[in-house]
Formats: sequence, C-alpha cells, structure tokens
Amino acid sequence: MLKSFNLLFFILNLLIPQNCILCKQYKSDQSLCNECHNKLSRSENIGVPWIYAYYKYNSDNDKYNSDRNKKIHNNIQKIIHSIKYYNKKSLIYDIVTHIYKFYLEKIDEYIRFHNLESNDNSKSSKINKYILIPIPLSPDRQKTRGYNQSQFICEALLETFANNQMSTSLKYKEEETNRKINNLYKQQINFSIQNLLIRNKSSIKLSQTNNKDERIQSLEGVFAINPIFQFSGAACGRPTELETHNSAENNLYILIDDVTTTGATLYEARKTLVKQGIPSDHIMAMALAH
Repeated sequence: MLKSFNLLFFILNLLIPQNCILCKQYKSDQSLCNECHNKLSRSENIGVPWIYAYYKYNSDNDKYNSDRNKKIHNNIQKIIHSIKYYNKKSLIYDIVTHIYKFYLEKIDEYIRFHNLESNDNSKSSKINKYILIPIPLSPDRQKTRGYNQSQFICEALLETFANNQMSTSLKYKEEETNRKINNLYKQQINFSIQNLLIRNKSSIKLSQTNNKDERIQSLEGVFAINPIFQFSGAACGRPTELETHNSAENNLYILIDDVTTTGATLYEARKTLVKQGIPSDHIMAMALAH
C-alpha cells in the first residue's frame, strides 16, 4: 500500500507541484518546507516519563516569516488539522522526515532508563521487536473519515525507519544523536505495525474539553484488544495469539497518536495493554504534538 501511495504521490507531484502549506511557496515538492518547519515551536517536557511529543500544539510564541512579514501562529494546528480532516498524507511524510530522528533517540533513552538492555557484556538491547500501535478511531469516525491519521503516521515511520533516512534540517548534536541511532540500527531492530487495539465505543469529542477528569471519565473502557489477538476460547487453555506471536519481554510497544493534551487517551490505551499482560515498562507513547 505504501509503494502504491508513493507512486501515486510521485505522479501527482509531476502534474500538480506541491507548495508548502504554510508559506505557499514551491520548495522542491515539499508540502512543509524546511524554513517553515524550523519556525514551529518545540514541545516542552510533558512530565510523563513514557510519553513524548515533538511539537508544541498550543504555542504561546508568535514567530515571523521575515520574507512575508506575517505571523506564523499555531501553524502546527493547521498542519495537524490538514492531516486529520483533509487527508494530507504528503504532510505526514514530510513531518516524519523531520522528526523521526527525535523518535529514535527517545526510544534509545527509554530503553536505557528502564534497563531494557541485555545483562551480558554486549551492551545490546534485549528488546528485539518494536511494535507501533496506532490509536484507533471509533467505527463511526473511521467510516466517516475513511482513514485513521495515526495509522498513516505509523506507516510513514515504518518506511522511514526502514530506509534509515537522515534529515539534514534538524539542529541536533549530530555525533551524540547519530551514536544512539546507529546503536539501534546495529542491533537489527525490527519495527512493525500491529493494530492491537480497537475502539469499542465512542467518546465525547476530546477537543471540546481540556479537563483531565472529564477526559478520563469519557475514555473509561473505550479501548479493547483486537479480537484477532485474543483467546479463541477462554477455557481452551491455549495462549493468546498476542502471547505466541509477540513475546512481551522482548518487545517494546509504542503507542502512536497525532496529538496528546492531558495524556488521557494514551493512559487508557496503555491500561488496556497492561490488562492483557504486557509489562507497563515495555509500553511507551509518541505523538506529533502536545
């Protein structure tokens, strides 16, 4: 599916060249150019040791495009809305190209923080599978929208990780960052996407409230394990497909969402996985913005 999309995207670019969504300029077929990306505000520390995000969703800082002398304010909201409601897949790939390096660095930090490394002298990680889990939409919203943006983010990440692409637009301490990333790749990490979760009921539209208690109450029991990963029969005595296909002790489960505000959605998703028997320290979460 990814190859088909990339081919279609290539053909459309030939017929209709992409302009940057923010500055409206043609920038080598980028739907988000490097210059505009570098003006987006970075997220501060979320304060939850297993949730990470790259962009600041509600920016208090106005930045200016000196070429046009216009404010760039909350442009990450414009980008997220275009991805979520207008099926702008090209934006996802451009965003991921900019930030995937940050994600790999946080994965490495998480593994080290939780001592998920082998105890031998090889210093290699005992984690050998990295499972990206998109936060699912309710069936009604999935049907209305026709796609799940978190699924698309997972697919873009999977392809970018596999290609080991290096973005030159990010201002990192290259030597240290590349050491961490190369360490992960040398371990021959295995990324995959698994839709372990389903949304078995609708919740209130979370954008309507920032109250954490209201969000938590609305999301109570909203997720369930996808039936294909559950017992075929409670009394059969056979292990679940989740247990046989994925040895939890050797996996890192990475919840993927577009935006996290209070973290309530990710907490509920994590709780559902923990009930299935997955160790909580083997679950982390990443969002585009906070």
